[in-house]
Parts: sequence; structure tokens; C-alpha cells
Amino acid sequence: MLELLWVADPGEARNARTRRTRLWERCEGQDKQVSPFGIVFRSTATPPAPPPFATWSYTPIYLPPGLAMHIADGTTLYEPELFYLPFLRRASAQSEPVAHALPIRRMRAISVGLRGRDALSTASRCAEQHGLLSYFAAPQPLLEILFDGPAGMRIDLRPDLPLVFRSAQD
Repeated sequence: MLELLWVADPGEARNARTRRTRLWERCEGQDKQVSPFGIVFRSTATPPAPPPFATWSYTPIYLPPGLAMHIADGTTLYEPELFYLPFLRRASAQSEPVAHALPIRRMRAISVGLRGRDALSTASRCAEQHGLLSYFAAPQPLLEILFDGPAGMRIDLRPDLPLVFRSAQD
């Protein structure tokens, strides 16, 4: 699933409860090297397995009591924020919207472009070592989503969004 977020209330994004998420810093756009991405992981195991990286708990007011988002400890603003949601379950195949104009059916991999690949945090290195995503050198932040689709298909949304979709049959 791809979800686009924006800040509707700067005060809320900078309040004491939310400040540590760095949502405001990622969305304000002052530093073009700051990664605007957050990548969410879930466990496929029952009960959920722990995340492969150290986390801290964030409990936004919209989550029911007892639920928390786990955010990777020690990431920098120049790499994506990594989230782990142990309560997130895969939607059933019948409820997933896959009947759309683009012939994109299933995501296969995520690659993140950033300038300082050699300065990745321990959490990002751990996520990469576990095969959850990969990183590559790029002059600006970029998210590449590899998907099942027609051979050679590529959808580049730059400069509007730093996002590229490309088929696994490239």
C-alpha cells in the first residue's frame, strides 16, 4: 500500500506528543536532502515477531488504547523513518483495490535513494540486511517501488513526487 501524508496542522506536528516523530521536519521541505519517506513494516507471524531493529513507542491519540507504533531508534532525517506496526494485518485479497487503470498488481521490493548511503543508521542497515528494503546512492531522496507488471514499464513521478515505479521484468 502506498499512502501520501501531509501536515494539515503545523502546531499538532510540532507538539510534545508528536515532536519526536520528526513529521514536521520531514514535511516542511526546507532541506532538500531530508528524506520525506516513512516506511511501515508489519509481521507476518502469529503472534507478531519483534522488529529487526531497536524501536521506541509512539502512541498517537487516534490509536485505540493499548496500541502503539514502534519507530526505529537512531535514524537520521536523511534516511526514511522506519515504522513497525505489530497490530497491522494484511487485508484480504477481496478487500484490496487492485482493479485500476495502471497494470500494477503486487509490490516486490522497495529501494531508497539517498546521498549519504555510507552514513546509514544501525536500524536502516539492519532493515536492509533482513531484506526489507535496499538503499542506493542518489543526488536527492528517491523512492523506487519494484512491482509485478508488464516488462519495461516505468512510471517516473519526478519532479512532482520523488517516486518511481518500475516493473520487476526490467
